[in-house]
Amino acid sequence: MGAPHPGSRLGDGGEHSPLCCGRPLRGGAARVKRTAIVVGAGLVGLGVAAELMRDGWQVTVLEQGPADGVGTSHGNAGMLVPSHFVPLATMGFLKTGLRMMLKRGAPVTVRWRPDADLLGWVTRFTLSSLAGDEQARTQALLRLSLASRDQWERWADDFSHLARPGGQGLMMIARTAHGLEEEAEVGHQGARLGLDVEILDAEGVRRRQPGLDVQCEGGLWFGNDAHVAPHEWVQAMRLSLGSNLVSDTKVLGWQLSGDRWTGVKTNHGAMSADHVVLASGFESARMARSLGVNMAIQPGRGYGYTLPGGARLTTPSLLVEDRVSLTPMGETLRVTSGMEIGATHQAPDPARVAHIRAGAERVFPSLASADWDQSLWTGWRPLSADGLPYIGRVPNLGNAWVATGHGMMGISLAAGTGRILADLMGGHWPSLDPEPFRLDR
Repeated sequence: MGAPHPGSRLGDGGEHSPLCCGRPLRGGAARVKRTAIVVGAGLVGLGVAAELMRDGWQVTVLEQGPADGVGTSHGNAGMLVPSHFVPLATMGFLKTGLRMMLKRGAPVTVRWRPDADLLGWVTRFTLSSLAGDEQARTQALLRLSLASRDQWERWADDFSHLARPGGQGLMMIARTAHGLEEEAEVGHQGARLGLDVEILDAEGVRRRQPGLDVQCEGGLWFGNDAHVAPHEWVQAMRLSLGSNLVSDTKVLGWQLSGDRWTGVKTNHGAMSADHVVLASGFESARMARSLGVNMAIQPGRGYGYTLPGGARLTTPSLLVEDRVSLTPMGETLRVTSGMEIGATHQAPDPARVAHIRAGAERVFPSLASADWDQSLWTGWRPLSADGLPYIGRVPNLGNAWVATGHGMMGISLAAGTGRILADLMGGHWPSLDPEPFRLDR
């Protein structure tokens, strides 16, 4: 692909786009009042609960933290990003990313430790990158992302007191010509897949961020993307559950009978329901092992700040070279970056913290005067080895389900994930093919 042409619109993302005009994700309401326990009250777990309740289920959500906590969602970038359709495990990343993963402070790093699970994950990641099925995984991820984006609008109707997903799109901003050309390759691919993409020169980027000095070579605008304030959504969805949210509850084990799950053992005693869903991030992998499931998942730690005075940034942006994201949220600016794989028992890396501020200030010099004296947020994302989430039934158990492995896309994919599981649990085949996300792939 040659050099990008600034100002060119690569795709219109309209109703004739090949991936946006399928049947909406819907399942008929359950005829009999069935019950489910969802383990995990992050947005993925809450999304599953919301869609089950839409279909008439009685749902109890278990959360190991306090009811007013928001977990990883508290500092999340809040981006709904169909533009992020390329899974992490690809040949391209294998060629360039492994070197980056060994560099301290790089956007994606591995904090090595003597651990069989981490070594197994890296092995599976490498094999997935070499497998030759990148296009199929890309299509699956994009379809889920677009379906979830549509479902978020339905959620906005349900929670009308919250701000609807912001429709300003996403700016991918490149500091260098090389970065712009590489991102343009992704843009051309996205346009071929039906996304609304526009390539911009430096002035075009500045027009989309009026009143700001933006130091860049150019960028891409992805019109299908949006953003939300995730902490507000988590709080509102938890509040809507009322007494059906059971907080400060730790899962200690399972009760099984033949090919059926029959109950969960907790620090508050045993609980039972017709079905159970594990949706507690990377902890789901550990919990699922005692159900006979071995998922290749590692925790990836992200870092971020919430800065006062974020209203000046008009369009959510992601800096191509530094992989720093900036999202306006009311009167604040959410700045996040990083994916530290396998760092569960290690302190935050000062080099990673410094990288966030340096990367942001290189492109937006005015941020040098921002109040960075804020509490550092860190959160754990569940990273699957092949870049696709695990969504589906536990093999050999008829009533146990899993929704995890969304990586950095938990917010973006939560609504679609909930709809898929609600359909499957209700005995309906989803309009979005769930096979790429099955647990035994």
